[in-house]
Amino acid sequence: MRLIIIIIVLFSNNFFSQFGSPFKFDCDNFRQEIKTNSKEFSVEFLSKEIYDYYSKDSIQKNEIVISENLNLNSAFQKKFPGTITENCVNAKFLNNDFIQKIKGCNSNMKINLLDKKDSFYIFKVSGFEISGYYAFDERNKVIITTQNFPQIINDELIIDVGKRFSYKKSISYYKIKGGKIDYIDIVYPALYEYKDLKIIKSLSGKIQAFVELINFDFIEVPSNNGGEKYERNPNKYCIKRISIY
Repeated sequence: MRLIIIIIVLFSNNFFSQFGSPFKFDCDNFRQEIKTNSKEFSVEFLSKEIYDYYSKDSIQKNEIVISENLNLNSAFQKKFPGTITENCVNAKFLNNDFIQKIKGCNSNMKINLLDKKDSFYIFKVSGFEISGYYAFDERNKVIITTQNFPQIINDELIIDVGKRFSYKKSISYYKIKGGKIDYIDIVYPALYEYKDLKIIKSLSGKIQAFVELINFDFIEVPSNNGGEKYERNPNKYCIKRISIY
């Protein structure tokens, strides 16, 4: 039996009226929704002091690769023929809390193999209104999709920060061990932007993701057309620091 847990933390009724308005700025107006299929995850808010203290010893993140690796793709096609090609996919995908087999082609979609990190082949997916990445696990042949270049740690963790949909964004954190995939999605207001990610390894060897989100207030500036114009106020902002492990 699959376990799905949904938690809503600190909700304000002013959220939707705040979106797009330069006048309703409130650092306490923060909505966080958590969806997970496991009780093993923990999420905490951090002070600046704790965030900075542990961040100084953070693990180096994966560098973002933008160029196609033709030699790696040639080897992949020989090892996994007909699985992921330039315009077609015939593979298993993680879809929320279940695995779904998807087979099809799209001439408007282009898939390029960029890199291999541990057991994961990283593909860039692009096209008309399409943008994202496939992390293909060669062990179980399952694809985990991410919107941003995936951070893969210790061959068993994938972190995707800043996924955007509708008026929200999210942080996705996956744990892959022994063929089992546990995940947690932390959804937060789109007003907040991804500022930084630190990957921390504790003395016990446990990996933690420290995520920093920022929300700027707006200030009115002169407009050439006589209407109202607003820009970010660099001196007034909110920062939320979240630990996930």
